[in-house]
Amino acid sequence: MYPTIHILIFKIDTFSLFFLFALASATFLMRYELKRNHYPSCLFFELIVVALIFGIIGSKLYYYFHNWNYFVANPFSDLFCISGSGWFGAFVFGGLSIVLFLKIKKLPILKILDMNILVVPLGQIIGRFGCFISGDGCYGIPSDLPWAMSFPNGLVPTHTKVHPTPLYEMIIGICVFLLLWKLRKKETPRGLKLGLYLILASLGRFAVEFYRLNPKVLLGFTVPQVIACLSIMLGIFILLSEKLRYKVEVAR
Repeated sequence: MYPTIHILIFKIDTFSLFFLFALASATFLMRYELKRNHYPSCLFFELIVVALIFGIIGSKLYYYFHNWNYFVANPFSDLFCISGSGWFGAFVFGGLSIVLFLKIKKLPILKILDMNILVVPLGQIIGRFGCFISGDGCYGIPSDLPWAMSFPNGLVPTHTKVHPTPLYEMIIGICVFLLLWKLRKKETPRGLKLGLYLILASLGRFAVEFYRLNPKVLLGFTVPQVIACLSIMLGIFILLSEKLRYKVEVAR
């Protein structure tokens, strides 16, 4: 594992480096998709600013929710750095902020979300690989499976062989991304790509959580599993409601 990377005289935190790479890659792809669909550059910049501000706020709130005692003892230690963040908080707050922004601007919400949802699994793939390389502690429970591994030199070291759950999530992200990439230039029912992402990515995270170390909070499920269930229901609702809307429009 490589918690830090040395480049000449510089020492760079590996997770932060991959986080920035994930952000840059997702930003580039979003810019490309908006331009390909003839949306102005100003919309791209506005979406990025909104998503970044509220995504960062959400990620910090989610992290502090899970580490309240640490926050009370060190309220400002991780406030202005990339470490100490939570993916689900960034996704929920960033996503809701974009929906509200598009609604205020009176832009087609589902169309634009469909167009850009593939940037999310792309960012997840790169980010989870960063988690794996740095050994940041989001690995799973002990295991004796052939692919189980230890992280003795990670940011959160362990000499016990465990499930490499960041790799599991990375593989799921690759599958979801490839599906959305295949659909990106195809005319599909409104909300289909967004709904598929919410369902498939959440199913994957729900399954991986059984092998992670997160505490159970509700009916034997972890917080990410609860959020994943809500995301699955939202995805199903989007698909069914848009299918019903399409049938009504055809009937007219």
